[in-house]
Amino acid sequence: MPWKVCRPSPFSSLHCGSPEAMRNRVVLNADNVFSHAAIFQKDRSKHPVGTCFLNILIEMHNSGKYIPNAKWLILHAGQGMVNARLEPAWRMYLQPAEVSRDDVIKVYFSTAGTLKR
Repeated sequence: MPWKVCRPSPFSSLHCGSPEAMRNRVVLNADNVFSHAAIFQKDRSKHPVGTCFLNILIEMHNSGKYIPNAKWLILHAGQGMVNARLEPAWRMYLQPAEVSRDDVIKVYFSTAGTLKR
């Protein structure tokens, strides 16, 4: 019986690459996000000092070197993950080059906030 030819998996061309690349990422949490953003802006950002924090977060995720801690997905302990934050966070893990402004807003900013576009 001949082998069945399968389509390539959509995960075969992920930006994240090897398992080693996944292990070498920086996990951003509430305690370290500002310090890592400052370091990133100083060392690698395309934007000058004084750039919007949101733009720095987008660049950080697009670099493939940073991922959000799962605690960003939970509003209150014991209530489970917030569905609207789940898909953007998943994209940050698997397809960092595709992370958008809306993705970063959904994961890191409260829905009660007044972040303007």
